[in-house]
Amino acid sequence: MNGKQPPIICFRDIAHTSSKKKSCLKSTVNNQSALTGDSLSVQVLFQLIRIALGKEEPSSLPNDINWQEVYDLSLKQGVGAIACDGMLALKDCDIDEELRYKWMGQSMVIEQKYLIHKRTVTQLADFYRQCGISMMLLKGYGLSLNYPIPAHRPSGDIDIFLLQNRKSIEGRETIACGNDIALKGDGIISSRLQLKVSKARMEHHSHFCINDITVENHYEIGNTYHKRKTSILLEQQLQQLIQRGTMHIVDGSIVMPSPTFNAVFLINHLHSHFISDKVSIRQLLDWALFVDKHNVEIDWDQVFHIWKQSGLCLFANTINSVLERFGITIGNADICKIDESERGCFLVNDMLGDTKRGYGPLSNLTYYYKQRKKYALFHESNWVIRMIGSIKLHFFHSNDMKKKQVLE
Repeated sequence: MNGKQPPIICFRDIAHTSSKKKSCLKSTVNNQSALTGDSLSVQVLFQLIRIALGKEEPSSLPNDINWQEVYDLSLKQGVGAIACDGMLALKDCDIDEELRYKWMGQSMVIEQKYLIHKRTVTQLADFYRQCGISMMLLKGYGLSLNYPIPAHRPSGDIDIFLLQNRKSIEGRETIACGNDIALKGDGIISSRLQLKVSKARMEHHSHFCINDITVENHYEIGNTYHKRKTSILLEQQLQQLIQRGTMHIVDGSIVMPSPTFNAVFLINHLHSHFISDKVSIRQLLDWALFVDKHNVEIDWDQVFHIWKQSGLCLFANTINSVLERFGITIGNADICKIDESERGCFLVNDMLGDTKRGYGPLSNLTYYYKQRKKYALFHESNWVIRMIGSIKLHFFHSNDMKKKQVLE
């Protein structure tokens, strides 16, 4: 760095997405019908995705399709733009012209937001690089690069994990990460960009906002605040994969993790969403396209070993059994050796359901009972013990989780 401080980047010169544009990404119709994996609208949506991915040739569809329902479902599940690509490729489609153009308009909004997201990620990574820190991207923009049209993956928060090269006493160069580097990154953002950086006491990341986009700076990759042995072991293994894995740079300064790291991290992330709430079609598609593109680069033996140690095997096999809905399969027979068709149907139906967390203690208790009961389907350990632990955490530590600490 030669003693020179990096210039302060003005992120605010990027045009902001207006609140009106954000609101129009939401479904315009409250879907009252109970959808399942066998529902016509759901089957049509998956077919549109397969067509957009080039996994199925465009063909005529039945005339009794509720296109408004398909459209609403595609937005709700985060695949509106890619489903629109499939719809536009159909040779014969009886969709109403007004809805067709509305759908295309939503795709354009997703594209515009993606461009702002991409430019923000690129500038933030460049800023950290000038400060002597490498910014590794988790999920998000990195996964969009696996899509036929990257800009058609909806953009959300920016999740980062900061790294720094250091030399050991023996003179070997190692990668430092974790609390010290994350705190250093927070300090740089606060002092040099004059942005407010906040962190809840029991969260595993701090966060700040740039261009109306929330950036989550992860102190750890997973989440070990509940002190479960499997979570702590998994965190150690993920950080070891960073140390040993081959990372690559995109767009000048953005560090992308190795495919083997992502194979472990993404399944664990999906599992966390499934147990605490549910997964979406977009999250499944992220995994499907990642596997489709990087299958041969993944050390599947190592991934399967970590899945087994972390209790993720059954869930991972179930996820992989659902990928055929996108026209994608994993070529490694050892990974898909278990037939999880029944659990796969359960997962899809759960994904399409409308489970909501309540506001009072009783409704919260009911919610956690329903959610943790799912744990029994995918794990050998006692789901009741896990449920009680989660209820204690959210009922007795909820105030700690909500309190924000501003890092000056």
